[in-house]
Amino acid sequence: MAMHGISIVVFVFLLGVFVYQLIRIHHMLGCSRFTFDHYPGPCRVLQGDYEGAEDVEIMSSGVAFVTTGLFAAGGLLISHVDRNKPKTGLMILDVNNPETGLKWVKIITGDPARFSVDAFMPHGLSIWEESPQQCVLFVVNHAPDQDHVEMFEFDISNPSEVHHRSSVTAEQLGISGSMNDVVATGPNSFYVSNDFHYKHPLLVLMETFLMMPLNKIVHWDGGSSLNAFHGFSHTNGIQRSPDGKYIYITSPHLGEVYIMERKVDASLKLLHTIPVYTSPDNINVDPTTGHLWIGSHPKLHVFYFEHVRNTTKPSHSQVIRLVLSDPQLDDFHYEMREVFSDSGEMLRGSSSADVYKDKLLIGSVFHKLAICDVIHY
Repeated sequence: MAMHGISIVVFVFLLGVFVYQLIRIHHMLGCSRFTFDHYPGPCRVLQGDYEGAEDVEIMSSGVAFVTTGLFAAGGLLISHVDRNKPKTGLMILDVNNPETGLKWVKIITGDPARFSVDAFMPHGLSIWEESPQQCVLFVVNHAPDQDHVEMFEFDISNPSEVHHRSSVTAEQLGISGSMNDVVATGPNSFYVSNDFHYKHPLLVLMETFLMMPLNKIVHWDGGSSLNAFHGFSHTNGIQRSPDGKYIYITSPHLGEVYIMERKVDASLKLLHTIPVYTSPDNINVDPTTGHLWIGSHPKLHVFYFEHVRNTTKPSHSQVIRLVLSDPQLDDFHYEMREVFSDSGEMLRGSSSADVYKDKLLIGSVFHKLAICDVIHY
């Protein structure tokens, strides 16, 4: 009888754990979220011969860089994408004259053995401005052998090309799984987010749906790596504050934005966790106001189980803006506002957003780049 009673207790406990995990997954996938379309002003998709604008960031001069052609980048994208491999690479847009459209950027490499243009599959990107006319561009590259962070030099006097400067491998960074996004902290240094600890699709599924806290943020100082913070579940977008004191990180699976304080040794301290009630992807920061602009997936189940399998199917798009008070204050507070929402009929699967003057650029994982006039929101 005693053993029977223990068996019932164990069964009830395991059933409770199972139901709790199902509720977490239901929440993670946004199965109960409702959306309605609204826009900050007139919006349109920029047409052209490209598939995807996964990440976008704008220089102070109004030149926007876009990564395009993401096909299979670790995690759930490995086995679910069923389409021809798109053209991959970097594109630019003059936001001051958007009617000129997106243009492909030629990549100049001095050593093809060190960096292969043909095998380049860009994901997250970050800009370090040397001046309004020059920058170092950092790009996560899902190369065939392992993930890399590539560094390119750009000069606005020759906007049709970038020059490959150097590369840092996942092995050098101590990352066993996949990288997602990168944020520059200097001309040779950066933080990079690790979104999946495992590489095998089945282990990735387990890691995803159990929301296992196995991911980390790694810092590269130009010669060595540092495990800056460990214990996240699916770290994705990463960005820095205008003064460089704070690092912002998103977790789409937990629906959270993290505010991290940078320490002298480049390690990170978690200050605040902000629930955003959506699946936040990439972050950009307005350099003037410090406001966070985040491309998001309000219905992650539609993105994962419909759009990723067939990229012609709609997937909801969303942009949120976060206004933060001083993170060091005891009464820290924030304001969150939804700036853009679309059912996927105009833009499918938004992944990033950035602002320049009265223009809002919105990137997408597999679709196009959208541009909106910011009039009201």
